[in-house]
Amino acid sequence: MTHAKKNSAWTGSIPAIFGSGLQVVDDSRAPPLLSRAQIRQVFGRNFDAASLNLAAGHGMGAVLRSHVAATLREAPHMTPDERAVAIRAATDMAFAVLQAARRGESVASRRIEIDQVENSLYESACALIRRNCADSSLNPQVVASELGCSRASLYRLFSRNGKSVAAMIWSTRLDNAWHMISANVHATLLFAEIAFRCGFVDQSTFNRMFKRRYGISPREARSLLEIPAS
Repeated sequence: MTHAKKNSAWTGSIPAIFGSGLQVVDDSRAPPLLSRAQIRQVFGRNFDAASLNLAAGHGMGAVLRSHVAATLREAPHMTPDERAVAIRAATDMAFAVLQAARRGESVASRRIEIDQVENSLYESACALIRRNCADSSLNPQVVASELGCSRASLYRLFSRNGKSVAAMIWSTRLDNAWHMISANVHATLLFAEIAFRCGFVDQSTFNRMFKRRYGISPREARSLLEIPAS
């Protein structure tokens, strides 16, 4: 069985990258530079074909391809010792390509882990705000302290999601106020009481922010919803 046939399963799925090991040119005359066992020494048992494919396509990977292709082309004109030097150089470059691929894989994995942690922290922050927005003392510093992170980290986290911590606190309070005003069960509550229950320290601030958010005053909202005014 020829070398090309033995490696057809690999070269067919990831052309010009893998033989039974690492094969950087699609040429049946070129044996793999590194065995699969050597690849695993660098990558571990489950090496990432996508990362290796990317690393082999530019930088040192591109230089290696060119070197191997030139070695194959010029081999008939080289002495055995010269060919041995060329092969050793190719092997060294192949290890460098593997290391680059592994670094790329590690960075990508780390980024995924960071994203998962940050998404979880963001959801926790939003849940904390929803639970505690009725507390008038709730502010970004309190949220950060409860979550065990710095205020700067909290700001960056919300900014990444296109939000502001303070704006979300006030928005959540106003959402709760709207729901209370629109609910029949709260139809007899004074607006000052609604403001207090939603975390506002005074009714004037509540009235101003409510109108800024919804375009109408709390009283107009209750009237519009046909609920008897307080």
